[in-house]
Amino acid sequence: MLLGEPGQASVAGTPGAAPAGQLTVVVLPTQALVWKPGFNKPYLVDDWSATARANLDAAVEDAVGQSEKFRAVQMPPVTPEERDAIDDFMSVAELAVAHRGSERQIWKPDDTEPADDRTLGPTLQFLRDRAGADLALGVVGTQVEFTKTQVAVQSTITAAAAFVDPFVLLAGPGPLPAIKGNHAVMVLVDLRTGELQWFNVRRGYAIVGLHTWNLLDADSARKVVQDLLGSFPDTPPTSRTTAGTPPAPISLDPKYRASPIVGEFSLKVPAEWKVTTEKVAVAASSDDIPLTHMAVELRSHVRAFPSTGQKSAPKSDPTHLAEQFADELRAQPLTDLQILETSTEATLAGKPAFRIRFTYWSTESTAHPRMEQVVLGTAVSHGLLLAKYAAPQLLYFEQSLPAFEESVQTLALEPHRTMR
Repeated sequence: MLLGEPGQASVAGTPGAAPAGQLTVVVLPTQALVWKPGFNKPYLVDDWSATARANLDAAVEDAVGQSEKFRAVQMPPVTPEERDAIDDFMSVAELAVAHRGSERQIWKPDDTEPADDRTLGPTLQFLRDRAGADLALGVVGTQVEFTKTQVAVQSTITAAAAFVDPFVLLAGPGPLPAIKGNHAVMVLVDLRTGELQWFNVRRGYAIVGLHTWNLLDADSARKVVQDLLGSFPDTPPTSRTTAGTPPAPISLDPKYRASPIVGEFSLKVPAEWKVTTEKVAVAASSDDIPLTHMAVELRSHVRAFPSTGQKSAPKSDPTHLAEQFADELRAQPLTDLQILETSTEATLAGKPAFRIRFTYWSTESTAHPRMEQVVLGTAVSHGLLLAKYAAPQLLYFEQSLPAFEESVQTLALEPHRTMR
């Protein structure tokens, strides 16, 4: 079954050369995620997200159709699996853009950032083959929306608190989040390589129901898109990556061994990665989101598997630990968990260990890329030693997996240190 995209980010056009000064692009179906504040964390509202997505689709189609910088060709029909691939690509693209973290940041044609830092791979090559365009334009919008009841409760709490102490108005009181961040991202993608040639970010916020912009309102969504596209450079960016170009190799830091505060183990980590040390854990990430993340931790035997309540022991064998860890995974709220590999022939810190590799859809962040993770574990005298590596399945996982495996080989047990 093929999914056509009538009226959804599909601008009419026919293949052929664009007029001088114009870029031929296929416009991707937009993504929109609208969240509602919950007691512990926000949760996604499907109806609101659908409304925001329709507003963004219409806004992008109108803005690109009127732009003199683009010639848009029809979005070809796609299968459900291909649509998932498009959504996954844009989720990862959103993370790749978001970790740069400025209020508003635009890649310029003379940007000197390494090309492989923003190249996500040829996942969308099939669109180039069908649409006859080398480039795609995509938009992702995220917003936190308050219900009328939440607005009323927040306003009442604020008013009551202000009656007691007027300065509370400035502090933002109440059990509900007073301010939540919203953002919209637009990217220009080379379909051959997945290089993000250009992006723009628009950020906003909501305060007890009042917005700087609101994707649930068609006029507001149109202004956001016009603002995003309005900063596109007069001199279009050019691709700096060719298909099949390998990423820059990742090497370990030769001068530094990371260790938790109480000791127990140490290891070398990838050079240039950001390292965090805790009481019984070490974590390292290539960025702030993080797109790629590794961690080694020592869990006490009595709390080895917190979701299931199972325990480990100093003499637990890898086969039993692997079964317990698989039970722990299934007990967690992971969407579409798929265990790809289970082995009990691995080693960790020189001891027999299990190895489990699995994928799942992330629901812990505003973006929803499919994540892949590999975990090695073994029992030691003081607890369950685990080494973990996770990244979006799209490109990043395979790209940094060798560095993780090399790092794990340097893992060694150390004497316990008393905290002072």
